[in-house]
Parts: sequence; structure tokens; C-alpha cells
Amino acid sequence: MELRASGAGAMQPETSSDVRDDAICREDFPVAPEGDCNCTEGHTRVTNEQECMDAASFSGASTFWYNFRLNAAWEHYHPQGCFKATCQEAPSGVCYYFNGMGDQPAKCSGIDLLIEPKQPALTGQAVCRRKTYDFGANNANDGCPAGYSNIMVEATCTEAAECLPKTIGVIPGGESNIVTVRNQSQFDDFPHGCFLNRASPNNSAHLEHAGITSNLQNEDKVFFNPTLENWELPKHPIGVPLCKVTTRTEWVGVATHSGINTTARAGAATTVAAPTTAPGLLQAAGKSSYVINAEQK
Repeated sequence: MELRASGAGAMQPETSSDVRDDAICREDFPVAPEGDCNCTEGHTRVTNEQECMDAASFSGASTFWYNFRLNAAWEHYHPQGCFKATCQEAPSGVCYYFNGMGDQPAKCSGIDLLIEPKQPALTGQAVCRRKTYDFGANNANDGCPAGYSNIMVEATCTEAAECLPKTIGVIPGGESNIVTVRNQSQFDDFPHGCFLNRASPNNSAHLEHAGITSNLQNEDKVFFNPTLENWELPKHPIGVPLCKVTTRTEWVGVATHSGINTTARAGAATTVAAPTTAPGLLQAAGKSSYVINAEQK
């Protein structure tokens, strides 16, 4: 799923089947609630300038290297590290900025500043990271972590295998990784949907019965167990379900501006991404500027 602007500028989820084939496909970049100091439990903060630019590019936000790193006078007014804020310069109305202060802002550390306001409220949302793919419970049909869902589409299963990366298994004689390709009764032997085969001495006989050899040839490989009409969930699954984030972070549409001109509070990045395509080059204020553009939808 992806997030789109709807109604009064609120970002709403929408189904997406976009395929990302680069290394960054293994990560998703959710944002913390507005004004919060920390990421949601289990997520980690993006604290590197280049990673912040990458996160923006992946999520459909924009970064302008000449107005990217927050000026010191405003460091206590925004989340530490990479953060999201609305902007007028980007097509989507969403920009990522970088707050390079070494300590947490006053509001987060609880230490008063010498001037008013003593602990300024934070504007913006910290950009965080989490894995795009994770694993469910061993030898079960589900068990995906909170925020993740079983992969139930064969093409998405293939994408997951290529991204992780994991080798796609092959059913002997079937030239496919679909476990029911030769015998539908094998549906009951493996987790529902996309799963990782982790052969071991304890389940080798089970795997051999299903036609998946338990030697190193098929260990740690990805297979797919599709839904069968009128069948209940697999009764005695062997393997580990593969899971994917239920809602992928992507800014598409135009966000409502917050009224805070964050761009005016920022200066040039210390990490300058080399321009790679002509559309990423803008002439602004008489100087060349590199923009990581939102992907066109």
C-alpha cells in the first residue's frame, strides 16, 4: 500500500504493486507522529545525510541539497536527524530535511535552553527505518510481526526473494516453486502463501514426501503455496512464512502546508549527491541545485 493525499490534505493508504529492484527495497521508511522525539518501537531513526536523501527518493519526497541541513539556530525546533516537513518547493508538498545536532532537542532531553522558549515544540516528523520483509512463526501459517502481512501473491513472493536476496526453489519435475504444481494434497504440508524452506533433520521425511529434497540443494529457498478454493488453511505446515509491510510509506499527491517555512531554516547539505539525470537539475537563485525528485505516478 502507499499513502496518497485525500480530502483536506491527509495522507490516505492506497494499494500499490510497484516493484523496487535496488538494494534499498529491503527497507521502508515510516515517519514518527508529528512532534514526537522518537521512532515507533522496533523502528530506528535515520541519522545520516545520504540515507536521508535515499529515504526521500524511495518515499516520493524531495530533498534540495542547498536547503537541506538545518541551521544551528533552529535545531531545537525540529526532530534530530532526518525529518519530514511540508514544503512549497516539491510537487508532492513533502520535503525531507536533516537536523545534524549531536544531542536531542531541548523538548526531548528535558534540558531548558537559556532563552525563551525553554523547550520549543517540535515541528516535523522523524524519518525512521524498518525492514520491508520479515518472517512469521516457524512451522505455522501466520505469525507475521505487527505491521506486516503474509505474502499471498506469487509475483510479490518472487519480488521478496529477489530483494532479500533468497534463491527461488524449484519443485522437482515441476519447474516451478509452487508446491501444489504436481499434487494439490501438498497444500497441507507447507505454510499458506510465500514461505522459506528451512530443512532440518526433524522435518526431512516430511519434505521428501512432498517432493522437496531436504539436502542443501533446497534449504533456505523460497516457495509458494497458493490458496486452493474450498480448502481450509494448511493443517501441518513446515517452513517459515515470509511477510511484507502492510502499508508502505510513499508520498503521492499534494500535502497541505503546515505554515512553517522549514526551507528558510536550512542550508546546504554536507553530503552532495551527484546529479545523474537531467530532470534532477534545477536552476534556482542563479546556481545549480540537485533535487531527488518524487517518482512519477
